[in-house]
Amino acid sequence: MNKSAEQIDRYYFEKRDQPGGAQELVRMCRDAVAHRRNDFGAWWRLSRALWWLGEQTEDTATKRDAGREGFEAGERAARMEPEKPEGHYWATTCAGEWSLGIGIPEAIIRGVERKFRAHLEAAGRADPQFDHGGIDRIWCRYYFKLPWPKRDLSRAIRHGEAAVASDPLNARSRYYLAEALWDHHRQNRAREQLGIALVLKPGEDFDPIDGRFIQEKCAILAREWHVRY
Repeated sequence: MNKSAEQIDRYYFEKRDQPGGAQELVRMCRDAVAHRRNDFGAWWRLSRALWWLGEQTEDTATKRDAGREGFEAGERAARMEPEKPEGHYWATTCAGEWSLGIGIPEAIIRGVERKFRAHLEAAGRADPQFDHGGIDRIWCRYYFKLPWPKRDLSRAIRHGEAAVASDPLNARSRYYLAEALWDHHRQNRAREQLGIALVLKPGEDFDPIDGRFIQEKCAILAREWHVRY
């Protein structure tokens, strides 16, 4: 059944973490674009759904395929409304999943990283605070994940701190900042950020499902870093 944008958003924020939920969300969004081929909102929502499909698994083939399809959906939305952030932003997140699926060095060789940067810059111009500090949050992870000599932990930390300042209740921003701090040999501050991320109430996160998802990752790091919470 063709779902409205409101129904898709409700499913995304309330049910996408249920068993089979990621796949069902993608199915709903694919059906929406099949019925509304020229709908900007339908295309960026498909991109967002495919980002989640890749993000919630460690399977590299799924990350690769979902990321590539999601990037194409986000890019299509961006062409429809180039001055709005959504298409650019979700294209960026999917380019990230695509890169993780094929390996970051390969993504650089293929030009995926260049596309990632171009869309993130465009999203930032459209709305610097989009997705509750999401632009800085993604830049933080970008500079953290790049291989040497492109890796830049100082920039990662600056963007991570800006993301946390934009939304102190977002667990993902604090998790990304904590990892960048740790690798920059600032372990005390890293533990502090991780500890805060772990005690945040997921229901206060603008995306409660993502808050719970990230706190599971934080709990694994807490055992490695000997963080009490």
